Amino acid sequence: MKNKYFYFIPYFLLANILFIASNIPLLLRVIKTPPAYIQFYDHMSIMSSDIFDYNQYLSAITQGKNGYFLYEDAFTSEKTKPGLFFTFYILLGQISRPFNLWPPIIYNLARILAVELFFIAVFILTASAVGMKHAFWASSVSIFATIAPYSYFSGIGSHSPYFLWYEFLVPTGRIDSPPHHILGQTLLLFSIYFIFLFIRGGRKKYMFCRLLYALFYPVLFSHPVPSC
Repeated sequence: MKNKYFYFIPYFLLANILFIASNIPLLLRVIKTPPAYIQFYDHMSIMSSDIFDYNQYLSAITQGKNGYFLYEDAFTSEKTKPGLFFTFYILLGQISRPFNLWPPIIYNLARILAVELFFIAVFILTASAVGMKHAFWASSVSIFATIAPYSYFSGIGSHSPYFLWYEFLVPTGRIDSPPHHILGQTLLLFSIYFIFLFIRGGRKKYMFCRLLYALFYPVLFSHPVPSC
């Protein structure tokens, strides 16, 4: 019987090729950075209007580096109270304090780590569902699956003038998501995996791990409710 790494390593290399491809626009922009221009390594504003979100994430990381555990809105003139928001990025800032890293570097290191954990979670879950022999193909299809071509969609609301609604549905867009999105998907996949183990083995520790994820998720990824 072939070793499990025989199936995992080719998939993992293929998955990271996809990840590199998703970052080509960012890499090109970094290479073309004009002199005396500060590059914030923002991957979100290249395809969408999420630059404001990215700045909020950097603000939360900075607050964490400065010792805060609650998020304070730095982008309003109104009086606001600190709250349990953007906890993931606050914790990133807290963890990075001894290293004194620049917030954009912290953010992108977290993004890389989250994507690698996501790739591993996909393989573990698919191997559990279809068997190790078919895990390479099942995992590869999972990360490369996409929606119909853009030209297929028509009708009112299909083509937004300010936001590419489908960008996170194509393979490169999904992998290029913010780290808390990717990590949330990773936790979901591991939750499903533990449910599989519980159903097959009946051991309560697996369901306990799944419940930990369920409790951990809303605290870690809490965000303010957007106002319209």
